[in-house]
Amino acid sequence: MVREYLDTEATNLERAERLGEKAERLEKAGTPSESVRNRAERARREVAAGLGALRAHFVESTREGAEGREGARAFDRVVEALCPAYGLPHGSPRRGNPWEASSARRRRLSTL
Repeated sequence: MVREYLDTEATNLERAERLGEKAERLEKAGTPSESVRNRAERARREVAAGLGALRAHFVESTREGAEGREGARAFDRVVEALCPAYGLPHGSPRRGNPWEASSARRRRLSTL
């Protein structure tokens, strides 16, 4: 499920990485570009929002209680393994949804 989502979002993942690298090069050269940095962050947020919606859908589909919490942790571990840049930062609490998806994105993913 996560791998399929990341495959469909490969363009955004690549764009975020490419623009992030470009922003870093420009900053090192002494000509920082806020526009490039903003575009990189926007691409990253789009992927993160989709992951959030996917995680919410996954957690809702698991049973309540301990299994539901374990499902959320399992989802987080898979994301960290497949795409470390989108995993939880070290020391982050593992409660709630770390990707805070928009309701429109959540509705779109719920039809998958």
